[in-house]
Formats: sequence, structure tokens, C-alpha cells
Amino acid sequence: MCENIVSFTERLYSNRDFQYYLSYVDRKYWENKLINAIKDIGIDNLTDFNYATCFSLFVYPSDIGVKLSIGGRNFANYLAEHKVLNAVMIRISAIAPYSVIHYWKYEHADEGNKLTESAHSLDEFTQRVGEGIKDFLQQFDVKQIPEECLNIVVPDISLELKEENATIFNCLFEDNY
Repeated sequence: MCENIVSFTERLYSNRDFQYYLSYVDRKYWENKLINAIKDIGIDNLTDFNYATCFSLFVYPSDIGVKLSIGGRNFANYLAEHKVLNAVMIRISAIAPYSVIHYWKYEHADEGNKLTESAHSLDEFTQRVGEGIKDFLQQFDVKQIPEECLNIVVPDISLELKEENATIFNCLFEDNY
């Protein structure tokens, strides 16, 4: 599967620059659909097409009683009081029919909040939501990229930030150093 994704990405990037087109994409497109499809979730929409080519949605339990925004006051207060927050981070490529689901655990610490990322669900909520997202995206023919494929380098691709050794993740989701 990884070889197919590399080949697809090479073809996709041959002589194309997506940033202009992404400025016209509705950043709430998947947020609205997910809220209607999966029960009892809140979403912090982190989508930013400056260096990303994906929708980035932080999905947390809606029954916590407040709207969370990573880095916001409600987020900090929630962690200070409850010490832990398990959530799902979904990235859906805006340029290809692929997605990645990661499970995030935020823990409160006096020296700053700590984030741990996993490819596997962390609890009942993240398992239910992760499976719900996978089932939901199948309806749109959006495939999950296996974790082992994300760090494979796509030959001869140079991005704005990742000029050399751009990976599948960099090309389809987020350009970073």
C-alpha cells in the first residue's frame, strides 16, 4: 500500500502548487459533517491551509461541559481541574482521498501541559470516535494511511518548509521542518 501512496503523491505533485486553490476551500467542511455523524463530540477546528494541505480536527467529549480550544483558557482550566484529556486528532487531506487518525492524551503538569500521541485508541471514548470516523470517511472513499507509510520519503518532492526528504505526511497533510 505504501508504494501506491508514494506513486500517487509523486503524480499529484508533478508541476502543481495547491496553496492558491486551498484558499478557496471551506475549512469547516468536515467539521459540520462529523458533528452530525458522530454523537457526543466537540470539535476544535485547527485547519489552517498556510503550510497544511489538510483539515485538522481535534475531537473531544462534548459531555465535559465547555467548548475547548487548544491553548485557550477553557482548555487550560479543564486540564488544571481534571488532569487528563483523551481526544482524537483527525487529519483529512484536502488534495487526496486520505486521512490519518491519531489519539492524543493531554496531561496537566505544573511545568506545562504534556501531549502524548498514539496510533492506538486510549479509552472507550477515543475507540468509539476513532471507529466512527473511520466508518464515516469510508462513505466518502477516504482511506486511512497506515502509520508505517507516513514517514516514507517521496522522491524528488520539495516543499516550502521541507525542501529535502519530504514524506508522505508532509506532502498530503502538513509541510513542516
